[in-house]
Amino acid sequence: MRARLNRWQRIGIVLSVLWAVGAWSYFEIAASRAAEKAYASYYDLCPRERMGRNLDAMPCLEQAEELSHTTFDERSARGWALALYPILIAWVLVYIVVWATRWIRRGFRPAA
Repeated sequence: MRARLNRWQRIGIVLSVLWAVGAWSYFEIAASRAAEKAYASYYDLCPRERMGRNLDAMPCLEQAEELSHTTFDERSARGWALALYPILIAWVLVYIVVWATRWIRRGFRPAA
């Protein structure tokens, strides 16, 4: 048997999808900027004067690249959590409020 969704549930699903896409986009952009900033900060620490003459700076640049990837991966994973947890919390809270409202209304009905 197929469960039918009422209009509030459909609105909730649409808002949840919009929130997930918008929040995910925001956090991906923020993670990308943080990774670029981490790379630039670490790159500035690399010995610039040696970069043109020999390969002594290559390990430093590789570490900067690795740091930027790690920063992006960590922030991206955190972004997914921050995008999806509010949806879960909102749905649980809404269903608790609906259940409590119905329970209270049943208490005020006259006994038959």
